Formats: sequence, C-alpha cells, structure tokens
Amino acid sequence: MAIERLAHAGMYFPGRFDELMGHVRWMFYNNDGPGSMPDTGRRILAGRRGYLGFVAPHAPLRLALGVYGWAYYYMVVEGVPETVVILGPDHYGRTDRITVGRGFGLASPVATLWTDDRMAEAIVEAVKGRIAIRYGEAELFAREHSIEVHVAILSALIGPDVRIVPIIVPYALKSPIAYLGRAIANAVLELGRDTVILASTDMSHYTGTKYDAEQEDKRAIEVVLRLNWGELLELNARGRLSWCGVGAVAAMLAAARALKATRGKLLAYKLEKTESGFNGYGSIVVYRA
Repeated sequence: MAIERLAHAGMYFPGRFDELMGHVRWMFYNNDGPGSMPDTGRRILAGRRGYLGFVAPHAPLRLALGVYGWAYYYMVVEGVPETVVILGPDHYGRTDRITVGRGFGLASPVATLWTDDRMAEAIVEAVKGRIAIRYGEAELFAREHSIEVHVAILSALIGPDVRIVPIIVPYALKSPIAYLGRAIANAVLELGRDTVILASTDMSHYTGTKYDAEQEDKRAIEVVLRLNWGELLELNARGRLSWCGVGAVAAMLAAARALKATRGKLLAYKLEKTESGFNGYGSIVVYRA
C-alpha cells in the first residue's frame, strides 16, 4: 500500500521527530493545558467509551497547544482508541464530494498511520447511491492540513497502532451530512471497533473585533453542546458562521447522536489576534452520560 508524507510538516506542526514529540508533550503541560498526560498504555472495550466525539482545531500546533491538549486528554484518558475517524474541510478545492481515505499510510516525522480500510468501506457502502461520495488517494489527505495536523499528533501520542479513517467534508448540506453521520455510527457498531470521531475545525475566522468573534463562537458552541447539528448548519446557511469545518462538526454530531451521545462540554477556548482580525480555537467533547 502507498505511503505519503505529510506535506505541511515544519509549518503546521514540527518537521523533526524530537520537536514533534516535544510539542505534543507540551500540549498537556503548558499553562493552558490539562497539566498531565493521559496513560497511553490502556485500552477500553468497544462500546464502553463515554467520550465519543471531539471538536479540535487545525491551526498551527504552536498557536493552540493547550486547546489541542484538552481534546486529546479526553480522547485518551479512558483508553487508547483502536480507530480515529478524522473529519475535516477541503481548504484547497481538491474535491467536490465527501471523500474517504482507504488503502494507504500517512507518514509523520514520528510514525506512519494506516487507514482502517474495513471501516472506510463500511461507511462508503452504506451511502453509495444516496450521496456523492468517493475514495480519495493518499496525496489528497497528506496535503490537507485539517487532516494532517491530527495524524501528526496521533502518531506522536499513540504511535502506529492506531488506525485512521480520514474524511474530507467539502460542504455543509443537511441531507448528505445526515447520511454520513449515520453511516459512521453504523460502521462503528457493525465492526465493533473502539472508535472516536474527531471534527477538525477552527472557529471564528479573521473577525473584525474581539466581541464579534466571541459572540459568533459562543452562539455556535452553545448549539454544538446541545448536539443540534441541524441548527449548526442553519446558522452557517444564514451567513452567521465563519467556521471552516462546519460540515465536519455537523457530521461528527450526527454520528455521535446515533451512538447515543447526550451532551457536549467545552474544554478550552482561545482567541488569537492577527493583522487580519481575530481567530477562535476551541476543543469540545461529546459524550453519553
């Protein structure tokens, strides 16, 4: 099977083994992080996991270390997952349909992570003919930073034993998102994998004032915490959101709800001021009580 190196190593995350390992460790121990690292030697039986879905950023790792740290702490604290479904947007206009990775490895400076092909196939087969969906080549995912940064983190935190299902969600349309969410949930149940579902998105983008950025993110975060993926898509359709990964977040919520998630919790939030405006970064966990 093909192996593709992550294209943005050295930009969105460190390009050297020791530096990437150090950054991932610092996600947990910096002043904004959880303060300790989770035990990466534990496993959990399929179906026992409470923390099912996550929202995390894909900004350069150094800009939001603590925000990343909180998401990954909760992802691993119950036990290391067998498979991580990574949902991200298409930043570069490379696909016009939902695109699923199968049959390759993505190589970070630390390790190569391989796709969970059985899960990828179960997802695609469940919706084939109902929505526009296809398999994508390794290069597509290795050059999409919303996917890459999380592959890099997983490779350093867990290592090559974790499998991935990278999925690019290039739009935020209600019917395809509903089908995709159900397909992910059904694949998790059918295969009996201990799986977490990660939606990769930055929040407010280059918003003019701090107040406007905070209000936009507060409004959308409240919707996410209620797991109301339909309302999130409606906010986006009305032009009230600048989140780049709205479709990815909605698909994660739809899948998590189908897996009996009942609520969400905001773990961390940060605003960054740039020359072009304010950017929001947040981490959220979705779980069943």
